[in-house]
Amino acid sequence: MSSVLLLEFNELSPRLMDRFIAEGHLPNFERLRSESATAITDPDESQDGLEPWIQWVTVHTGVARSDHRIEKLGEADRLTHTTIGQVVASAGGAVWLCGSMNLPARAAGDGRYLPDPWNPVCVPHPSSLRTYADFVRQNVQEHSNDSARMGLRQVASFAVHQIRHGLSRRTVRAVVTQLVAERRGRRGAWARASVLDRFQWDVFRWYWRHDKPRFASFFSNSTAHYQHVYWRNLEPDAFLHQPTAEQQRAYGDAILHGYRQMDVIIGEAFDLVEGTDTTLMLCTALSQQPYLQAEATGGKFVYRPNRFDTVIDALGIRMVEQVAPVMAEQFHLLFADEAAADAAATLLRGAAVDGRPAFAVRVVGTDVFTGCCIHDEVAPNAMLVGVGGAETPFHSLFYRSESAKSGYHHPDGIWWTRTGQRRDIAERVSLRSVAPTVLGLLDLEIPSSMTAAPVELSDPADGADR
Repeated sequence: MSSVLLLEFNELSPRLMDRFIAEGHLPNFERLRSESATAITDPDESQDGLEPWIQWVTVHTGVARSDHRIEKLGEADRLTHTTIGQVVASAGGAVWLCGSMNLPARAAGDGRYLPDPWNPVCVPHPSSLRTYADFVRQNVQEHSNDSARMGLRQVASFAVHQIRHGLSRRTVRAVVTQLVAERRGRRGAWARASVLDRFQWDVFRWYWRHDKPRFASFFSNSTAHYQHVYWRNLEPDAFLHQPTAEQQRAYGDAILHGYRQMDVIIGEAFDLVEGTDTTLMLCTALSQQPYLQAEATGGKFVYRPNRFDTVIDALGIRMVEQVAPVMAEQFHLLFADEAAADAAATLLRGAAVDGRPAFAVRVVGTDVFTGCCIHDEVAPNAMLVGVGGAETPFHSLFYRSESAKSGYHHPDGIWWTRTGQRRDIAERVSLRSVAPTVLGLLDLEIPSSMTAAPVELSDPADGADR
């Protein structure tokens, strides 16, 4: 029976992919491209519409943002549309969704499900994945916060989980290599994100071999993170504010490092599907480009709370039931009722720094989605002023990201489907076409909510099989 393995490598750039392949850095990506129907996807959104976290919901549902209305991380449980996984599960097929962004557990039917690290409702299936999910969640959400370090007991529990669920020699070597490189000053802690990918790939592969799912997805965000933070170091001449020599030594190869680590996973994916009737598919949903618009002010910086409870107390916010950090400066405040959420939103909207609003705020029921909306340099003596006039030193509450943002979203996405021979689809393809195309490969009925046409992956002129 046919199956599909969807590799979701978030926001890889078509331009950088072509460059790195041409330079000989990515032999497995080169092989996949040479054996695939290749297309550039279009999210059917304006540039402003790319900033919400819409793209992977569209991939899995075949529905545009204007219909699914999932716009922020952590909103997965609001999804009502049918997903690829639900169709497969309803037809009796096994499903394994490994970290796919902004999808609820029901998107996998009764199959395997690992929530993305920014999901505030972290309930994986099976429950044995909880140890892994909690470890990765803390590392991803608080990777830049030196005050948020996990204890030895949690690390030990994670290690035992990995040993029991497919820990590979290659991953052990990657961990040792990374730690030695950090100690010797050859590579910074930033590269640990790629090591987390290795851990997740081991877990994914272990369950994939156990279940033989008809549909499986594996998500990675590490290289997207590198692009957001280190594009200035990849192409320094494009930026007005160029990195120092020390910064260039530290981060000059960060983005290429990410692509290379993903190239290794591509190679292992080939081995995984060898001898099976599994179609290997790569999708990036969006891509990135140099972020030059903020150069006049020295770049866009991100400020995150040192501790969420101190920010909440400083503003006088009450009745918070849960804090759920997401990417960059953003986080959810969850309340028991809408009155408490509205009261918190009023306090957040009224807070200011140097006469400027301090927070962006979005309220959906009992969920307040917020974060510091100041993205330039904040003076050392600046004060956060609350609605009642209470002042708190800004830098006692927030820390600044390690460097200015230098990559941002671009609508073009990579979509490669391995068919055995290369076919370049000339026209841009709607991102909504991915879901019905996957179901077509599986010979399953496409739900009426998926209105985009499946893409013809073979050239009708040559009569080749899909």
